[in-house]
Amino acid sequence: MSPREFWNLMGRAGHIGHDSVGVVGLAEGTSRRELIEYVGRNTGALASRSVSLIDDLEARGRLNELQSIIYAPQWVDFRCYVAHLWAEKNLDAVLAKSEQLLRQTYGYATLRNDPSARSKADMLLDATQSYARNLAKSSGFADLADLTGFSPEGVREALKGLQNLEKKLTPSDWAPEGLFGKSGKMADLSGVMLQILQLKEDLEKYSGECLENALLSIVNKDLIKSNALEEMSKK
Repeated sequence: MSPREFWNLMGRAGHIGHDSVGVVGLAEGTSRRELIEYVGRNTGALASRSVSLIDDLEARGRLNELQSIIYAPQWVDFRCYVAHLWAEKNLDAVLAKSEQLLRQTYGYATLRNDPSARSKADMLLDATQSYARNLAKSSGFADLADLTGFSPEGVREALKGLQNLEKKLTPSDWAPEGLFGKSGKMADLSGVMLQILQLKEDLEKYSGECLENALLSIVNKDLIKSNALEEMSKK
């Protein structure tokens, strides 16, 4: 499981009703030390990624474009993080405390504590505050992003996809039979899901050229029916 997948999954704990505490349990088995190292290693990978992205921008002479480049696919994890801050607090709190919050993650402290890299830390802080202000213009997307683990941009694309379906969905389409029956809408919804970058990237990684709405629909239906994996693979 990649760092993004791990922390995205962990981030859902306690978020259903926005509870004050979310608890994550890890089964250590016989490899307690390895598990601790894994979690720590993932934390380091997540923190160092933003530093490497900023270093790459600097090398290409595009660091001053960070506020717009932050919307690129490789920054999706960072945008999810800011959306989480927005959902847990509010715009004023994020703007006022963004430096303190950034120091906790994403390698910001590494940049800030290096005299030669402080200008990059300042640009990352400015980009964070700019993105937070844009979230304030469409707060519903940020709230849904925090509940689902998708980026606000991914949520926006999904809702747009639902609105653009040739046949509009009705309440009955969301019932079990409507979704998973013979005339269900799962194929259409699979197409909508593939507009979400985080899902599309992971599915393409595992499915190669076989990625298509109809196939995803069949797999989803069979999973819901709890069909055996051997039977599904033959099918």
